[in-house]
Formats: sequence, structure tokens, C-alpha cells
Amino acid sequence: MVRLSTVWREVADTIEQRVEQERVQQWHASLREQGFVRMKARFINCNEHRIGNIRIGSPRGKPNDRQRIGTIDGGSLFQERTLDVAAVDVPLPGGRLLLEWSQPYSPYMTRELVVRGELPRDENAGMLIVHFLKFERIAVMHAEKPAERRRGA
Repeated sequence: MVRLSTVWREVADTIEQRVEQERVQQWHASLREQGFVRMKARFINCNEHRIGNIRIGSPRGKPNDRQRIGTIDGGSLFQERTLDVAAVDVPLPGGRLLLEWSQPYSPYMTRELVVRGELPRDENAGMLIVHFLKFERIAVMHAEKPAERRRGA
């Protein structure tokens, strides 16, 4: 009889987890249906040049449909500059994101990135982080907002 009560206690303890997992799975299914998620974003400039006129969108979309993000001052290898955006529409992980920007002394630049990472658990979680590195651009979706990094850590 002791075993049976232990089993029921474990069932009761895990029911909230199962309900939460079901809710997350249903939300992810609805996101897959629409093909994108609206979430917070952070754009990080890791090079010395000012990054201006940042826009993102779908590679298949019209130029007028691209979302205007803004400008990030020049950073350096040791000092990143960031720009946080409250909400942008982002393709799901594995999808393609068109990134456009301008830099001093160069024409308007365009790169098509594959979004890496994982879907957030709900509408209020997660963050897309786009890195402007010296020779590369990376877009990673985080299920939870990443913790702030401490300088010198």
C-alpha cells in the first residue's frame, strides 16, 4: 500500500509539469503554423565601425516589409555596443532572416542568415541576438533571455 501512495504523490507532483509542457507544445505548434515569432531582440556590434540603417525581414518579402531597427555606434574587440529592440518578427530556428545595414565607406550590405537556437517557452520569454562580428554575422534565438555578462568575467 505504501508503494501505491508514493506513485500517486509522484503523479500529483508532476501534473503541473505535464500541463505546462502541453501548453508549450501547443504554442510552438501555433508558431510553426504562422512561421515566425514576435520577440525581444538585441543587436551587438563587435567591430569598430558604426552600423547604421539596420533592417531585418524575410528573404522572400518585399523591401517595404522589412523592419527598421536603428543604428549602433562603433564598438571594439573589447567593448561591444548593443541596441535592444522591444519586439521584432523573427523566423523560427532553421528559417532564413535577411539582415541589411550600412557602414562608413561601404555600400548598403545584405546578408541572409539562418536563425539558430530554440523557441521561447511563451510570449514573454526569449530573445533573438544578432552579432555583427568582424567578418561574420550570427543570429541566435534563446528560449530564455540570456543573463547579462559581467565585464571582466
